Amino acid sequence: MFTYDIVILFDVLVLLSILLVAFALLPAVSSRYVSRSVGWYSLMTGWLVFSLSYGLIVGYQGERRPPLSLCTFQTLLIYAVPQLVATSLLCYYIETAPVLSHNFRAANRQATVSKSNKNFSSRLSEVSWSSLELMQLLKLAVAPWVVFFFNIVTVSILIFPGNRLHLVERAPNNFYCHLSNPIPATITSATVIVTQGSRKVHMMIRSFDDTSIINCGESVLHRVKDLDVLPVPNLDWRLNSNKTLCIISGSRILGGQSY
Repeated sequence: MFTYDIVILFDVLVLLSILLVAFALLPAVSSRYVSRSVGWYSLMTGWLVFSLSYGLIVGYQGERRPPLSLCTFQTLLIYAVPQLVATSLLCYYIETAPVLSHNFRAANRQATVSKSNKNFSSRLSEVSWSSLELMQLLKLAVAPWVVFFFNIVTVSILIFPGNRLHLVERAPNNFYCHLSNPIPATITSATVIVTQGSRKVHMMIRSFDDTSIINCGESVLHRVKDLDVLPVPNLDWRLNSNKTLCIISGSRILGGQSY
């Protein structure tokens, strides 16, 4: 339902989102001391495009109707930017998940074995983006934009062939322009659900693996106290099926019991 107060609130939120993303990008762009990956820039640029796309018809949300060209342009973006952000999040997660997992395991290994943090920073500094190939990083950064332009072309096919510009209209709440045809909205929603759902599932699996390693490390520590041995150079963790296998100096311990 259209009310001026709700429209003003929507425009304020759009402006706030643009400013927040811009403030996050500016230090990385302007300072040589701030280093970010290509995937991060792709993700933040996607968020900026997402925010800008919802503010294109500011000033045309009341009695004045937006020009058809501007309304059509916003319609193309409205159905493409959610998939752009969702795919960017998935690709950025694929890029950073191995490094975060490596850091997490290194931190747990340091805390479990030595109970000291004096070398913690140096261990984390060993992880660098050079472990990932440049081409793989570029593919992960470019993939969301390929999806973005593909969706723009798809929506364009629904509008321009056959002169179906009459499908372009302002939403009932007057926030933005969209299509009266529900198919693009359904496709966009399904794509976002699939991409984010797959990311969540993978996060749960990786979290379970890391938790298993923590439990393994704790059982190793208790066992070492009983054996009164130093585990440091031959300590290793391995995940075998759904059980954690700990190896200490050739003596295998499973669930705190030797076998």
